[in-house]
Amino acid sequence: MNERGFNLLLFPPPKTPAIQQATLDVAIYGSLTLDSQHIIINFKLKGNNSLVKHPPIASTPQRKDNLWQTTCFEVFTATTASSEYWEYNISPCHNWNVYSFNDYRSKQALAPPFTGMVKIKTLYSNSHLDGITASLPLPQPLVGREIILGINSVLQDINNNLHYYALIHPNLKPDFHDRRGFIMCLNH
Repeated sequence: MNERGFNLLLFPPPKTPAIQQATLDVAIYGSLTLDSQHIIINFKLKGNNSLVKHPPIASTPQRKDNLWQTTCFEVFTATTASSEYWEYNISPCHNWNVYSFNDYRSKQALAPPFTGMVKIKTLYSNSHLDGITASLPLPQPLVGREIILGINSVLQDINNNLHYYALIHPNLKPDFHDRRGFIMCLNH
């Protein structure tokens, strides 16, 4: 297995004073590994995570849309040989989704069912979100290939403001679909 660490940057990046946004004193970091059929990713929160709003764990986790409208963790996967990519949305409530795109924001549909399911474990301390671990089944076109990834998060604070984190923010507004943000590479 190939393990890699990461640190996410809060948007707006430094040197963009024209954009005003309340900051959230929370850092996001983690690690991921790739096996033959899955990406296993761990997101950890450090700082004042008592300010992070998160949905309660669902009694029956399911595939749902619009998870990014509250606290959500995201992984974008692709190869350099194709414009096609996949978006995984992972919620602390254990709901999830996977979308397939032909090209930039050109959604094919919900990604078809996978051989395995998305598995999620949420970590708490004193009822505050400390992190999340997920096992993400790879779509068939990525199995056995070099994969490029964008790793991102949306955190909702207790005042309902959304805060955007990514490996890199290549635009003047958050855009996790921009492939210039797919800067991590993993090999089987």
